[in-house]
Amino acid sequence: MELIMVKKICTWAIEYRHITLAVILLITTFFCFQLKNMVIRTELTDLYPPNHPFIKIHEKYRDQLGSPFKVFMMLQVTDGDIYNKETLAKVIRITDGLDAIPGVNHNHVYSIASRKIKKTKITGDAIITLNLMDGIPADMDEFRETVRSTGEVYGIWISRDEKSLFFTASFIEHMMDYDVIFEGVQKLISAESDDNTIIHAAGEPVLMGWVNKNLKEMYYIFALTFLGFVGLLWLFFRNALGVIVHLPPIILGVIWFLGFSGLLGFNVEPLTLVIPILIVARSLSHSVQYTERYFELYHAQKEKNVKKACIETLEYILPPGTLGIVTDALGIILIAVAPVPMMQKLAYLCGFWAFSNVISGMLFTPVFISYSASWHPRNIDRLVDQDRGITQKILGVIARLGYGKAGVATFTISIVVAAVTGWIASNVEIG
Repeated sequence: MELIMVKKICTWAIEYRHITLAVILLITTFFCFQLKNMVIRTELTDLYPPNHPFIKIHEKYRDQLGSPFKVFMMLQVTDGDIYNKETLAKVIRITDGLDAIPGVNHNHVYSIASRKIKKTKITGDAIITLNLMDGIPADMDEFRETVRSTGEVYGIWISRDEKSLFFTASFIEHMMDYDVIFEGVQKLISAESDDNTIIHAAGEPVLMGWVNKNLKEMYYIFALTFLGFVGLLWLFFRNALGVIVHLPPIILGVIWFLGFSGLLGFNVEPLTLVIPILIVARSLSHSVQYTERYFELYHAQKEKNVKKACIETLEYILPPGTLGIVTDALGIILIAVAPVPMMQKLAYLCGFWAFSNVISGMLFTPVFISYSASWHPRNIDRLVDQDRGITQKILGVIARLGYGKAGVATFTISIVVAAVTGWIASNVEIG
């Protein structure tokens, strides 16, 4: 009964291929409209489990205790020490520059030039608390002694070798922009660095700024990866159909993935983009598997009927292919059990993409091939030759390891390896 139902589905999908194609394109159009809501950015709050007691305490008191989104800067002189007018003028300008970056918490900008760092002056009738620096000190020797006698400054905001100074600035989470912060910090570094002054910057906003800055390089890597896929397809099939038929499923999958993220209002995390690339590879493998089987069945036909070969191939491939895709998707969705928003978003988005391969890959591929009767490849005889080339020979050796005595040995070795690696994995420290 199940086989009859599969046959009916496969026959209908190819016989009414115009309707099948129209439905797929209609779904794709819907997700194209959702692309306007799609954003590629890192949300650092997604890295923390929201229900953890520590995170709840942070959320409750963050306005009083400060933000975890801080920029740390260090100014270091190569010759001499920091007690000179040029260096201290840089300290004032850097402090003012940090305070001017949009989204900064003005009450949480710290350096020896900020109003938060104090010195204590004792007179005959009072103890007076003053700013450590109200401007560039007139007497550097006196300022040096003041620093050395102030335990909250010496060794903390000024290094004990007196060649480095420390700055921190906290940012308000809902008002900050990583790119703006990164650009502001880099401008300060560029403006205040010289032959005798080295400035370093760290902190999560700076890290995310570098990630965003290098996104273009990631896109170049993805483009090269895509070209690599195309090159491998050409080396394997050596015909236009064998290459072109696999590109639309990839494009459809990307559009559906990005559109689905826009539909749900999820950000696409740049730090996890390697996972979608793996799903592209899985989508490609299903499409290649169908195409190779199609060439075999088409070659075996006497009448060389493209639509009939597409239907027969879909009948063979759809049940096991769908099972494999669903297994992949469920495995990805299980990542959502982790109480980390970034992992949950990744699981939902990539799980949907994996599920969509049933339509964008398994179903769209035969529909596309069914339109190729007028430009069918001429090297199908060579493609279906199981003895051709080194690849087929290697695959033949691997296939023989799966049955008979070799299969028993393979199974035994696999169990032993799984047990050993499982024991080793149990001792791995996570975090």
